[in-house]
Amino acid sequence: MRHVLLLLRFDYIKQHTDIYIQYIRFCVTRRTLMSFIISFIVFFIIYQYSFNQNHGAFSLSSGKKVYFFSMKSIAVNRSNDSNILHDKAKGPATCLIIIRSADGQFGNRMFLFASAYGLARLHQCKLWVGHWIINDLRAIFLININQTKVQLTTDDSLVINRTDIYGRYSACTLYPDLFHIPFNSTFSRYEMVGFYQAYGYFEKYKEEIAYLFQFNQGVITNNVPLVEELLKG
Repeated sequence: MRHVLLLLRFDYIKQHTDIYIQYIRFCVTRRTLMSFIISFIVFFIIYQYSFNQNHGAFSLSSGKKVYFFSMKSIAVNRSNDSNILHDKAKGPATCLIIIRSADGQFGNRMFLFASAYGLARLHQCKLWVGHWIINDLRAIFLININQTKVQLTTDDSLVINRTDIYGRYSACTLYPDLFHIPFNSTFSRYEMVGFYQAYGYFEKYKEEIAYLFQFNQGVITNNVPLVEELLKG
């Protein structure tokens, strides 16, 4: 009887230990992701500041520069935006890439948008992005997609009450059939659902993705005091 009680107690401890370990892993994963995003933003701002201390200005892309007149007032010259990546695919798009739901946190929305952009760019498709997703991204980044080769459409009739949309869930899976040219006719309206966290979807256009993910004026200005304090320390 004593041995049975000991075994039962051991099982109880083991079960609760496993649950606790799973919880710790979940928390660590979330904190690690958030720490990475925050560290990346801070690093980027420090890099901009340090580089401009010696050069006065640096080029973000052809005909576009950010000038630091002071750390409290940053002016962005966007007068030549119309010349940046402004070479839309000829002819009407015959397919549509759709993202209207996003699981996970902000980092997943970045991956999802970048992957959708990559596929739309590859196949010359139009891109439809849920309004809340694009607004969420633009709270941090410029997302000047109108200056790229991808056409972002806001026509809700293309996705609402449609029965011809092919949706597929991804758990960080790279689907090879999405890269076949010509594009599979089944995917003429393709909705990306879940976690399209595979850089292969947008690796070919990583410079354009970097252009879209430039920090907006508000993010730079709001983080300037923090950067100044870090540099003083």
